[in-house]
Amino acid sequence: MRSFAYRQRLRTHRRKVESPRRRYSPRGDLILAVSFIRDLPRGLRLRERTMRHRILITVSTVVVFLLAAFVSFVWLTRVRYVYVKVANDGAENGIYEYAKKTLDENFEGKSFVFVDKNEIETVLRKNPYVEIVSLKKVFPDKIEVELSERKECFSVYDGDKYYFLDNKYHLLRIGAERGGETVTEISLTEVDLDMSSAALGQTVGNKGQNLFTYMTSIYDGLTYAHTIINGIEIDGRRERIYFYTRTGVTMSFRFWTYNSAHRIATARIICDSVKEVEEKYNSCSEYQKKNGFILSLRKDSGEGLEDKATVYWDGTEN
Repeated sequence: MRSFAYRQRLRTHRRKVESPRRRYSPRGDLILAVSFIRDLPRGLRLRERTMRHRILITVSTVVVFLLAAFVSFVWLTRVRYVYVKVANDGAENGIYEYAKKTLDENFEGKSFVFVDKNEIETVLRKNPYVEIVSLKKVFPDKIEVELSERKECFSVYDGDKYYFLDNKYHLLRIGAERGGETVTEISLTEVDLDMSSAALGQTVGNKGQNLFTYMTSIYDGLTYAHTIINGIEIDGRRERIYFYTRTGVTMSFRFWTYNSAHRIATARIICDSVKEVEEKYNSCSEYQKKNGFILSLRKDSGEGLEDKATVYWDGTEN
């Protein structure tokens, strides 16, 4: 049996090892509360600073990532390939060489995203001989262009210079000489058409009601116009348009009317008679095709102007 002294020592040892129960102290709680209140602003400032740092780091990381992604995208989508195809033989005026050089200088290495089709068309059309057939941007780095060359079809003589047009009446160049045999000359007499104000590449005489517009309508209505016509005269004084054929006969379209109120209707009727005039030409004998006139005019029946043109062959124009 253990002695009393041993039990006392054991009890003393336990008191030292075991934490005694804390006694409640109002003064201690007050001190803790005061310390907490005193340190609260500092803690809030520290917390706010920490949150700002975290937000800044997050935003910076996102910005750097987006910037890197954008730079990579721009680099990957640079224009590296420019393909040019000329539908007809463009060697005469160097259409292919012009287009390839122009596109390479202006767009190669430029970001595909920022290349605008209208900008490409504007650059190419600085050469009036260029006709754009098709234009495609092929993602991610290719431009494909198909072109054709505008051919000189007409030379319009205004008494001073020759203005060369293609078959769609785009102004291609201005010169002092008539042009080759394949070019149909159009002579103007007292026609209200200021050719000198037209810009290269611009369509000539396609606005309003005028004899030049009527001429283009008739010419485009002929099936084999470029084959059978070798000269055109627009006479503003007599209000007539003459188409001189290669065989010798002249197609004469008379637009004159005594009443200006009927001018537009008369012009429409005369222009619509082009197929009938062509049929009359094809039905003419070899002799008739060598001389004389095929006339198209709007007659007055005595009760007013007729609703259709009268077309006939005559040995001499009247």
